[in-house]
Amino acid sequence: MREGGVEAAALMDRACWRERRGHNKPLVLHADNGAAQKAHTLKSKLETLGIMPSHSRPGVSDDNAHIEAWFRTCKYAPGYPPNGLEDIDLARQWVLTFVTWYNGEHLHSSLSFVTPEQCHSGGKSTRRCGSAIRCAGNGSHARGRWPTRFGLTRRPNLTSATPHDLLRKGQNRRILK
Repeated sequence: MREGGVEAAALMDRACWRERRGHNKPLVLHADNGAAQKAHTLKSKLETLGIMPSHSRPGVSDDNAHIEAWFRTCKYAPGYPPNGLEDIDLARQWVLTFVTWYNGEHLHSSLSFVTPEQCHSGGKSTRRCGSAIRCAGNGSHARGRWPTRFGLTRRPNLTSATPHDLLRKGQNRRILK
């Protein structure tokens, strides 16, 4: 099934209502210059939802570096089939398993070694996660070539965080099959 403007608009509508629970923050949708992303239907839906559209520059393949980095993480993850995914159903199942692991179990150095799920769910960790992201982005820890990866030394005080000894042993990575 090809993605069109109507499908993209419906997807945005669902995502916006799911993620905006109790938040009054402005939203921006960054997309490439594909037909579905430039469609008038999606543009009017974004306007209705109060979302500002943002598009990659024409001819620039790495304008959305965050998703490019995520694709690389996905491709080189443990358990990724060496010969690729044979059909769409296997691909969907593998991606679902990977995303569940990535968001719920994989500890992220840029989030002070907690999972995105822990940051997103709120509680005590939300302030620390946000603080870590802001500090990493402002250059205050600019040491070496990867300041956001290695510059954060404080870990959040969470009871649900993986113990430090497990981090050292590398046991936080579960092989996906």
